[in-house]
Amino acid sequence: MDVATMVNDLARSLIDRISGAAGTQLVFAPPYETEGRTVIPVAEVRYALGFGGGGGSGAGPNEDTMGSGAGVGGGGGVRARPVGFIQIQGERADFVPILDYTRVIVAALAAVTVLALAFARRSGRRR
Repeated sequence: MDVATMVNDLARSLIDRISGAAGTQLVFAPPYETEGRTVIPVAEVRYALGFGGGGGSGAGPNEDTMGSGAGVGGGGGVRARPVGFIQIQGERADFVPILDYTRVIVAALAAVTVLALAFARRSGRRR
């Protein structure tokens, strides 16, 4: 079996496994009723795949031996995080986002750092 076939088979296997786990059940949880309204949790799902190959041929370390080689590898991952929920009450449906405080704090710290550096740089030029 050549390396291209091995990589192709590995890629097909990984995609089949990950897509078998994918679907709306990863993004939308089952709806439930509470206080006269239907709530559907919503998540963001991200996938990542990576594949490698290999090869070889030619002479080995000694002139008397034939060289050879092979290799293949791959991996993947799935990340899911809650982003909000859909709230249905009567004829109205609304998406209610979940605030990610970690992202808000990191963005605020980055903004303060940029402003502080800009202020320090500007103050240094005046002297």
